[in-house]
Amino acid sequence: IVLTVALLGLLITALATSGAQDPDKIVQALRGSNQARWQQAKELADMLRLPLRYPELRQSIDLAGHLVELLDEEVDAGLADDNSIKLRFFLCRVLGEFDVDVGLGVLLKTAAEDSELDRRRQAINALAVLAD
Repeated sequence: IVLTVALLGLLITALATSGAQDPDKIVQALRGSNQARWQQAKELADMLRLPLRYPELRQSIDLAGHLVELLDEEVDAGLADDNSIKLRFFLCRVLGEFDVDVGLGVLLKTAAEDSELDRRRQAINALAVLAD
C-alpha cells in the first residue's frame, strides 16, 4: 500500500512538471501572445542555471539561436508594455547563461539600442557572464 501511494505521488509529480520544463515548449510559448510569456523566459533561465540537471541546455546552439531571433525581434519592435519589457530583460539573462556565444551579437545590440537603462544593464551583465 505504501509503495503504491509513493509511486502514485511520483507519477503525479512527473506529469505535473514534464510539460513545464520542456525548453522547446517554453520557446514556443515565448513566441505566443500569452500575457505571462516573460515567466516562461524566467523558467528557462532557471533551467540553464542547473547544469547538472539539464546539461544539454547550455550547449544547445539551436535553442540559443531561437532565443536570439526572439530577442532581436523584440528589440526591433521596441514595445514598452510591461510584458515586452520583462521578456527582453529575461531573454538577456537567458542568453548569458549559455556556453555558446550565439547570443553575442544581439546582446551587444540590446546593450546599445534598447530604450531602457535596466535592459541595457542586463544585456551587459549577460555579456559578462557569457565571457566568463
